[in-house]
Amino acid sequence: MNISTNPLKGVFLMKKGNSIKLDLRELNYEILETASDLIKRDKLVCYPTDTSYGLGSNALSTVAVEKVFSIKKRLKHSPIHLCVSDIEMAQRYAYFDEIAIKIAKKFLPGPLTIILRKKRVVPDILTANLPSVGIRIPDHPIPILLSKMTNLPITATSANLSGKPDAYNASTVVEYFQQKIDLILDVGELPKKKPSTILDLTVTPYKILRKGPISEESIFKYLEKKEEA
Repeated sequence: MNISTNPLKGVFLMKKGNSIKLDLRELNYEILETASDLIKRDKLVCYPTDTSYGLGSNALSTVAVEKVFSIKKRLKHSPIHLCVSDIEMAQRYAYFDEIAIKIAKKFLPGPLTIILRKKRVVPDILTANLPSVGIRIPDHPIPILLSKMTNLPITATSANLSGKPDAYNASTVVEYFQQKIDLILDVGELPKKKPSTILDLTVTPYKILRKGPISEESIFKYLEKKEEA
């Protein structure tokens, strides 16, 4: 893979792999603008999160979401979550009650996905025709900035082939997808963490659908304190 210095300070462009290396200590907003423009045009961008590398595109576009399912070889009955920049943006796409707001303010940004009733603007293909959607606000500047700069929710799904291990570096992403991703935002090796905890707030009692970095105990202890207050 040929690597050449890009005119933009501190950035290296891998010509054949469409991979751009970013320094988190000095984010290059021109590169993020490029990534944002690709997302708005229904292209695929790999981005780092607080868990592993994710695969992002316009979560409101059926064309873009179809691409994500296709490239991952993901079955259509497995919903894809969406990543937003903040709670205010999340409320455009899902219904938040008092409990959901409290949970979001306590644990987000962070490695938690909250399942809530979706609003009509969210395409059915994203949620596998379910009436709910997963909301993710990663504790990482790049996905938050991409969502802000596009003013869109972006797909929040790991940058891997369905059933394969999560990707914690750009080399693994390239191995999985070759030249099929339009841009990889490479910040180097990520710490190996579990995927986000998934909390379903659409059922009673509330249910943990997937254990992750935020423990079930910490979530339910927080809820109990709020109920007692």
